[in-house]
Amino acid sequence: MLHEHIPFIKWSLTWMTYLGCYPLVWNPKSGRVLILRKRAKILIVKSIELCQLGYFVAMVATIVSQSLGGNCMAVLFPSVRMLLATIMCYMWGMGVGLAEKAGCLMNTTLVFENWLNNNFQEIVTLTRSRTRRNNLLRKVLFFMNAMCPIIAVTRLRRIHKNPCSPPNLGYAIGYCTSCGVDLVTGYAWKGVKLVVTFVDGYHIAVKAFKAFFTLFDVTLVATGCMLDYLDLLERMSAQSLRISLTSRIHLYRCLQVLEKLLNSFGSTRVVPGILLVAPLVQIFCTFVLIKLASSMTSEGYITYPFIISICILACMVFETFAAQLGVKSKKLSEDWLKEPRVTKVSRRQIQSMQSLRIKIGSNFIDRATALVTQDFVITQTVSLLLM
Repeated sequence: MLHEHIPFIKWSLTWMTYLGCYPLVWNPKSGRVLILRKRAKILIVKSIELCQLGYFVAMVATIVSQSLGGNCMAVLFPSVRMLLATIMCYMWGMGVGLAEKAGCLMNTTLVFENWLNNNFQEIVTLTRSRTRRNNLLRKVLFFMNAMCPIIAVTRLRRIHKNPCSPPNLGYAIGYCTSCGVDLVTGYAWKGVKLVVTFVDGYHIAVKAFKAFFTLFDVTLVATGCMLDYLDLLERMSAQSLRISLTSRIHLYRCLQVLEKLLNSFGSTRVVPGILLVAPLVQIFCTFVLIKLASSMTSEGYITYPFIISICILACMVFETFAAQLGVKSKKLSEDWLKEPRVTKVSRRQIQSMQSLRIKIGSNFIDRATALVTQDFVITQTVSLLLM
């Protein structure tokens, strides 16, 4: 249920409120997400996103200049890794419109849950027992929400130690060699690089918070909640707690509305980022981690496995949840058709109900999608290593 994950959502929204980078805030009075409409605050959020896009252009220019120089591959690979990770995070978290859709999805889910609690309190209470799926989801949310400030602090420390670490702004502004060695010792340059260090750290914090919130706190939680609601419908069908078939069909129609909202929110950039970009980032990071293991710095042994773990969590957990959504909803409708004394009207309503699916256009996530994705990642990584 969504109410179990509210503390993680409040944690992320509070941090992003301090950073001033997101048009959503938590309203404790109403217990819902408040979508900011003031022009000044929206302008600040859009200005930050424009600066992030400018940062991305500077990053691309830095990597192009490194590749043309071609004399320090040990620096080029981390730069490409940061570029791919930035593209992935931008797809997941960039955009005021995407944030507004996320707020609408969460508020609609909260209203639906409150309605369930008011009308089916006993059954909802029985269904709230922790399942392995909910335990896994809570661990993933705890890990990813805790890592956001840790990432920012770690990057600040690393950039402060080496302000020429490409492709950050220090490399573009400072007097650095192509391999990221600082050659300037003046106090004025140190002051400039100190400011640039905080700009780099702020960018990384904003990028991580927005991407992880959109992917895990919204997309993954919404998919997990819909699985909880299907469990609730399955319990309502039990003989001891039999709820009328008409009421259950009405609840299923409500879940179809949530499915439409989830697909409208995720089908533009979030789900394509999971299915297309995340596997490519995982392939590249795994290849570099294995190929350059002997010459990699200590920071690389932390950064590369962490990015790989994000990609695996995004692909495996989300795709597994999305596949279960279709399987459980189809099984539920088939079980309802087998019930005795089903009227012709109810039978037609059940037969007209489509399975709940996470879609991108006419394509949807099936039960084998997660395994196919990881098989593709392993195959391509091995092919690169054998080249």
